[in-house]
Amino acid sequence: MTFTLLKNVDMDKTEWIIKDRAVRCYERTTFGDRSTVLGLEEYRIHASIKKFHMEPFRRHLKEGSVIAIKDVIVAPNSDVIGRVVGINKSQTRTFDNRTTHFAKITLEDVDRNKLSCTLW
Repeated sequence: MTFTLLKNVDMDKTEWIIKDRAVRCYERTTFGDRSTVLGLEEYRIHASIKKFHMEPFRRHLKEGSVIAIKDVIVAPNSDVIGRVVGINKSQTRTFDNRTTHFAKITLEDVDRNKLSCTLW
């Protein structure tokens, strides 16, 4: 079986066979289960599996597991603006007698532009 490197995968066909490590797995109620996959050359993809397809694969798809996937459909990445590259310690502030927790994070896009954000 010959595997395709993630850097060579595109939207022109669907007959790909890729081998990757699942580094993060989580569930989303609106679109089913999703997992972030990291390729051998550290290319990242964001993969999703529709809920009705997930049950046969759930026991195989664990964080840290290496998986082989074939017949992959590739779609444009239009919902991810970057990845978290920095997290500061969370802080607490009191405003109008209410305590609020917040944390500052830094996002980085594919061009290595950085954006600081405050989550509260």
